[in-house]
Amino acid sequence: MLGSFRVDAQSDYYHEDFAWSYQGSDWTWSFDIPKALYDAYKQVPVSTRTRHGFAGYGYLTTTNDYYLQTICEKLNETAAKEGFDSFEEVSFVLAFVQSLPYTSDSVTTGYDEYPRFPIETLVDGGGDCEDTAILFATFTLIMNYGTVYINPPEHLAVGVLGEDLPGSYFTFNNQRYYYCETTGDGFEIGEIPSEFENEEANIYEIKKYQQYEPLVTIIPTPTATSIPTPTPSPTVSPVPTSTPTPTNKASPTSAPSNMETPLPSVSFFPRAFYAAAAIGVAIVVGVTFFALKRQDKQQNREIPPPPPLSPPP
Repeated sequence: MLGSFRVDAQSDYYHEDFAWSYQGSDWTWSFDIPKALYDAYKQVPVSTRTRHGFAGYGYLTTTNDYYLQTICEKLNETAAKEGFDSFEEVSFVLAFVQSLPYTSDSVTTGYDEYPRFPIETLVDGGGDCEDTAILFATFTLIMNYGTVYINPPEHLAVGVLGEDLPGSYFTFNNQRYYYCETTGDGFEIGEIPSEFENEEANIYEIKKYQQYEPLVTIIPTPTATSIPTPTPSPTVSPVPTSTPTPTNKASPTSAPSNMETPLPSVSFFPRAFYAAAAIGVAIVVGVTFFALKRQDKQQNREIPPPPPLSPPP
């Protein structure tokens, strides 16, 4: 049964701080994630998360999550303000995800394998290769970039659709997906860790219909404020019944290092789609975004918090 409750107190949120570097600039980002949203994902049993292995990770790739969509809107906004092209935008997001600490499932959860939903990875402050790969893939799909999972032996990474880019890529459905390593700092798009350079990998298509979607209700705060407060109320929806995409094998191919064509954008998730969930609903997320831009000296610039999600035009 779908219930509702109010998220008013500061104790109803997890406050998260992030810091990373990109193109000579240091970035910091702080935002508050509703505990109710985190709990909605946390209650999904580990057996449900892992029952199809990597082939079923579309279930964990929650592109319909309103909070993650708002985060990606801020990333898009910042990339546009900085004048990033599509290659730089994806690299910027990759650097953010790579900054999250690597943690072992057995140490942090007690399970040998515990794939996290993106919201869990952000609140928990890190994860292993599959957790950061799921987070990055969710971001790139929301931001309209073609994305697949790449599975070298005992590892998980992400492939982003591109054309004539430097570095290594895997061919899937006659298209090039450039390797993106989400664990460890400094790996660029197309750069494969040495231990996987000559290895075959499984390629998994990510399908929207596989994803888990906690049901939420947004109700306004009882007091008059200029900005409404989100108040989600989660329940567990039925697990997906679709068959996972079959495994596909591919070998990496290296492209010439002097090509720098930006990544193409594809309309897997048009903006009207991820605004549609907020029709008639005002949502605000407490996000404060600072960019520390290095020139002759560092200067702080505040990015305003994200606006409420709006219905499509």
